[in-house]
Amino acid sequence: MSAALALPTEAKRIVEAWRAGVRSLPVLAPPCRGMTSAGWPGVRAGMLEFLDTSGLDAVRMGFGTRALFGVHRLAAALRVDSCGVLVMVTWVPIARMEPGVIRLANGLVSRGMTNPDESIPIWKFGDSPTRGR
Repeated sequence: MSAALALPTEAKRIVEAWRAGVRSLPVLAPPCRGMTSAGWPGVRAGMLEFLDTSGLDAVRMGFGTRALFGVHRLAAALRVDSCGVLVMVTWVPIARMEPGVIRLANGLVSRGMTNPDESIPIWKFGDSPTRGR
């Protein structure tokens, strides 16, 4: 079943899994390369706020884990072609979502990453046996 066709209970389960993943990340220290100590706490808080306000809509519109929370499996957030739209150096709120497009409050538009096959959820980066190689 695609995320876009998820039943309400399935959509809630997906959002709760995302929330658990974000909550598993450190509060103050960036979880991977390419993030900053100054920006990370706001990014993490912004991810949780996004899940509270727009998580169910994101699932219904077909956005998946990697599209939102992905990082490159080896280079982490240093490879922006494999980063999800919520993986930022400094938090920028989401202004609007529509299927396949997320518009940020600063005017940037995300239509998805160009290298999704190399992406893993940010909370799995520390578990990756090949990270940093």
